[in-house]
Amino acid sequence: MRAFAEDQNGGDSQIEQVSPESALCLLEDAKPKHQHISELASSQNSCGMAWLLLSLCKKDKLHLPLQALDLTRCKLSPSKLFFLLDTLPECVEKLTLGKAAVRGKALPRLRDFLQRLEKGGQGQRDNTDRDPLSSLSLNGKGKEKEDEGGSSGVPCLKSLRFSAGSLKAADMAQIFPVIPSTVESLTLTGNFIDEKGADSLASFLRPPHAIALRTLILDRTGLTPKTLGIVCGALRGPNAWRPRIQTLSLEGNKLGGFKGLAGLCDWLRNSVLSFLRHLRLTRCIEGEASGVQMLAEVLMAGKVKSLEALDLQESFIGDGAAVLLGGALNVSCLPQMKHLDLRGGGVGEFGAKALISALASPDRPPLRSLHMILEGVTEEDAQSLGALNLQGVSGSLKVSLKGNAAVSFLTEVKKAPVGGAVCSGGRGPGAGRSLELEVKGSGSYETDGKVLSAFAGALRMGRLAGLKEFSATGLKSGLAKERRGLWEVLKCVPLPILSGLILIDVGLTDDDAAVLGEIVNSSRLSGLQILDLSENRELGKGGVEKLMNSVSKSERGLPFLEVLSLGKTKGGEGVGALGSILCRGKLPTIVSLGLESSGLDDSGMGVLGGAVRQGKLSRLRSLFLSQNRFGGGGGGG
Repeated sequence: MRAFAEDQNGGDSQIEQVSPESALCLLEDAKPKHQHISELASSQNSCGMAWLLLSLCKKDKLHLPLQALDLTRCKLSPSKLFFLLDTLPECVEKLTLGKAAVRGKALPRLRDFLQRLEKGGQGQRDNTDRDPLSSLSLNGKGKEKEDEGGSSGVPCLKSLRFSAGSLKAADMAQIFPVIPSTVESLTLTGNFIDEKGADSLASFLRPPHAIALRTLILDRTGLTPKTLGIVCGALRGPNAWRPRIQTLSLEGNKLGGFKGLAGLCDWLRNSVLSFLRHLRLTRCIEGEASGVQMLAEVLMAGKVKSLEALDLQESFIGDGAAVLLGGALNVSCLPQMKHLDLRGGGVGEFGAKALISALASPDRPPLRSLHMILEGVTEEDAQSLGALNLQGVSGSLKVSLKGNAAVSFLTEVKKAPVGGAVCSGGRGPGAGRSLELEVKGSGSYETDGKVLSAFAGALRMGRLAGLKEFSATGLKSGLAKERRGLWEVLKCVPLPILSGLILIDVGLTDDDAAVLGEIVNSSRLSGLQILDLSENRELGKGGVEKLMNSVSKSERGLPFLEVLSLGKTKGGEGVGALGSILCRGKLPTIVSLGLESSGLDDSGMGVLGGAVRQGKLSRLRSLFLSQNRFGGGGGGG
């Protein structure tokens, strides 16, 4: 191999010979990873180096951990791109293609390339001519090594992903039929599938194309009840082909209710997906529970015993479906279930009862992670929820409780064994369970006081180490003693993941705000992202100034705070202190600021205007200023 050597004047004076061994040692010492080679291959200026590395790997003269190649951002011409792809070594198993490999003149070349992969190398470029790389070898015997059987085969492609927006629906009919039968994972995320595309995908799922397919990712592909029905119709009938798909993801497709999941449930009911282990239906169902209810009926009938993970996050579940899911949560119906995400909507009293009962049963599946959102939980069920032993199960719980239900829940949490409570911090498998707890006022001084005392007690005993958000709304105002008890606990108990503190209409006064400031000053609440103190009518200028002065004096301030609300208080009168800490950079991430009906005047508007001019509110997206008494000149321009 040759290299230019510079003369003393900086010019190229001669060409010196560099040994092949030295060149290879340099490349191997650099240890480029597949991410680096993917980046090199994506640019006109560096694709030659990518070709060199791929060629050396293909000829077994360079050994790199090259299992994947990502050409999402590739801007090469079709001729250069496929010249590069023809050089892929056998070790490449995962391939991601962008627009440059799919659109226009690249499409027929892509078809040829995929067909060559399927045929195991037939049609490859004739390699009988002497290759300029043939002399390169660490032992100086490159040609002899190749003659002895050096590898020159094509990759056995196992994973194929088309980057978002790269694949046109009209081109799917040309691409799907030539996808190699070795592919185990196909990802079409972000590529719109219309009816013709659904027909093409349905054809692909029939043998011999999908005989190795284990993972099918169809996230955000615009699937509708009709197009999903077309896909599912491909494998209908008693003698239909049964693919060995283990992971199916439909995240972000608006499938509606009953009709949207009808085809999928038909697949499951008739054991078409008898090997299914992971099913993701995140953000698929909005406002209609019938689809999830149909799915729950199939699960309850024991038709998908292989299922290990079910994700219904942000999909509407509903009370009736939750009742059926509770009935399915046992080892006879779902013996392999390990990961369950029920952070959807509409789970009320009856659904919560069924789920809590199932989780308390000794026959529950071997769960490792669990996420739930529960509303309308009764006092009896709240007690059972607080008593759950979830040792070894990670996850999250968001629950809304009122009055005695909150007291019962927190009382049982205090009794829970360390590491077994529904809200347990810590690290390691099953150690982290976060809690978002909302408590609502009962209308009774005595009951609301018990809620605050029980909450403080659970904190003191370390049973709420995983508290992520605490929200209290509408508690009686005459509970100064109970609030002081809570503040004292917060001063000394670490809450490492607490990101939301929402205290709306709970009777906070200036004294409470001052103590809250002391807690902030001790860096106990430095991780807060949401601080909502709205609708506390006794919170005024003095309290806000003391709170903000404490933030200013603290070492870290509130570096992650995104939402601050002082609406419907008298806190707008103390906005001068808020402006001061904004200008000092103590609230660098604020996105939403609520000062509606807070007594804000022209002077306060001038302070906010100054913060804007200094660029201290550059991230602000929402500013609420209605029902204040400032005039037209307060903002100061």
